[in-house]
Amino acid sequence: MPALQNGHHAQGDSVNHKLQHIQNWPELARQANWSVARLAKLSGITRRTLHRHFIKKRGQTPKSWLEEQGQKLAIELLRDGFSVKETAAQLGYACSETFSRNFKRRCGKCPMEVALLMATKPTTISNVPISHEMSRLVGLFPLKPIQTLI
Repeated sequence: MPALQNGHHAQGDSVNHKLQHIQNWPELARQANWSVARLAKLSGITRRTLHRHFIKKRGQTPKSWLEEQGQKLAIELLRDGFSVKETAAQLGYACSETFSRNFKRRCGKCPMEVALLMATKPTTISNVPISHEMSRLVGLFPLKPIQTLI
């Protein structure tokens, strides 16, 4: 690593400069197809540097953040009427079963249940027992049917 200059590594300044120019991290995550390695490459930094940046700025690992972003998009797509298979494909899954398993692990409900809840009974979603993670994720979307329920 280069020598310290004014108490900082000279390389750190260029990394910070690269990261400051990234305005739309969620879009960059989509372009990276939800991959930490690709996100680091698109950002022009190493995976380790990306990891340190995320821990410092977001309090979570890039992998955890990417999973969360993918989950948000999945909920949005399911709410908009996309099938589970179409949603899985949009998120880069080759197998919809793997997507469904990961979705259920994070949300506590399988994607089909969420899609049905949103499509058939949007006014009762707050009365359906769903995990804290699921209610937090659903609440992140500013669409009127969801927002008025939480």
